[in-house]
Amino acid sequence: YGASVPAVAVAHSLRVSFVVIVVPFAVTYGGVPLEGFGPVRPDVPFNPRILALWLGAGFLIGGVAERYRFHNGYLLMPIFFGAALTVSGVTLSAVPHWMTDFAQLMFGLILGARYDRDFFIRYKLFVPFALVNAVLILVLSALVGVLLSWAFGLPIATMLVSTAPGGLAEMTLAAQALGIGVPLVVAFHFFRVVVVNIGAQHIFVIGERLTRRLRAHPGRS
Repeated sequence: YGASVPAVAVAHSLRVSFVVIVVPFAVTYGGVPLEGFGPVRPDVPFNPRILALWLGAGFLIGGVAERYRFHNGYLLMPIFFGAALTVSGVTLSAVPHWMTDFAQLMFGLILGARYDRDFFIRYKLFVPFALVNAVLILVLSALVGVLLSWAFGLPIATMLVSTAPGGLAEMTLAAQALGIGVPLVVAFHFFRVVVVNIGAQHIFVIGERLTRRLRAHPGRS
């Protein structure tokens, strides 16, 4: 859509980094009771054969999704397919920790490679404003988490992590480390990612059309 890749990478990296540092620290040392909602993680055994088949299927499904321009197809489509299989009673394999760590490392390297030195020189105030934006989003998300916890009687720690504006993988790992309900956290962040990926492009198109109309008719309100 013609957006500045360094700006997007910097803004989201700062937001995720800020959330990953602040939320677990605040939940751990802020006197928030660490009550889980359901199991911390499903008890799935490690099966190398099933994992190899699942990785191959994930690459295939993700590749098809990306071919048809489904944003984040390599992330979302395997989750869709895996959820459908597990709900149907099919037991998949657990993923070794080193593979999770490697995936996180590669994701960080990809984001870091998109930074541009000239961008930081040209837009020196971008980082402070991005941090302010991250703080505002985090505060609003925490308020939503508290309201949901109060309204539905859900554990407040789980809801704070579920509504935190971090990445799906990062918040899942945070939930595991804190010992709270991982499935609920995954569900919240998964649907947020789906809504953002599907809705952002339509919001962009609508905003672009409105901008063109305003430029074409500057005298109209």
